[in-house]
Amino acid sequence: MRKFFILGFIVASIAGSQAATAQAGMSLGAAVGSSWRDSKISGDDLHGLLYLRLGVPLVPYGARGDFMVFDTEASGTEMALIGSGVMSLNAPLIQPYALLGIGKYGFGDNSETGISFGGGVRIGGRRGLFIEGRRHDPINRTLLSLGVAF
Repeated sequence: MRKFFILGFIVASIAGSQAATAQAGMSLGAAVGSSWRDSKISGDDLHGLLYLRLGVPLVPYGARGDFMVFDTEASGTEMALIGSGVMSLNAPLIQPYALLGIGKYGFGDNSETGISFGGGVRIGGRRGLFIEGRRHDPINRTLLSLGVAF
């Protein structure tokens, strides 16, 4: 019985340290996806994003900067820069997270500033896959993204 307790303690310690390092430091990510409008996924409104995420060990909060390229009906392709706060559950393998940010959508005369919010799941820690859904108010759509973090 005592051996099982010691083994369980060792496994929990390793899992906890992996969860702490999974959010520590800096990570990069890239994703592609599609829009969700009127309760259906639209393959016509594609987007791509790159992000830089900063975190501190054992703290469930971090910061993330996104550069996004997306299609619009009016002007074709637009870009956005978004700064977000991230709150994540520091689990060893599957890490759900929530995002809340503010950004600049478009550049030049048609630019708008607005908020975005959403959530996702990261699989595999700092390096792995992620899927997220995020509402962007200035462009009036929800974007579904699938990507890789490294």
